[in-house]
Amino acid sequence: MRKTVLLFALFAFGLTAFSQKTSEDGRSILDGYMGSNLVKVADEIGDFSITDSDGVTWNLYQSLAEGKTVFLDLFYTTWPSCQAYASLIEDVYVNTGSGQQGILFWGLSPTDNNTQINNYKAQYGITNPCAGTQGNGPAAIDIT
Repeated sequence: MRKTVLLFALFAFGLTAFSQKTSEDGRSILDGYMGSNLVKVADEIGDFSITDSDGVTWNLYQSLAEGKTVFLDLFYTTWPSCQAYASLIEDVYVNTGSGQQGILFWGLSPTDNNTQINNYKAQYGITNPCAGTQGNGPAAIDIT
């Protein structure tokens, strides 16, 4: 298993991760959005690939090797706290370059299929890649 330092932020049942990136003063990138009490550090995470609800395949170690930071949003389409955080996550995604710069945002659902995910994305204005039961989302969550 490759050693990768990741920050984990807890959103009720949602767990999010990024490869370690901090501001000049040592705060996590999203500290101003979430508060420092929601972040903890993990030392390792296994490699995984997902296929998002639009059919695009993503690989964690390949993205990290390209120097990208990967933010994982673990969500359920029907969970109220996930719905409440959806616009915040979308704002951060857009404000950090919508995946075109150094930060990738991947949503992972352990229970939802592509139709449910695409409906959720449309309802809450989500534009980042999301994978569920049809795209290896549950297996990726087990690795994290």
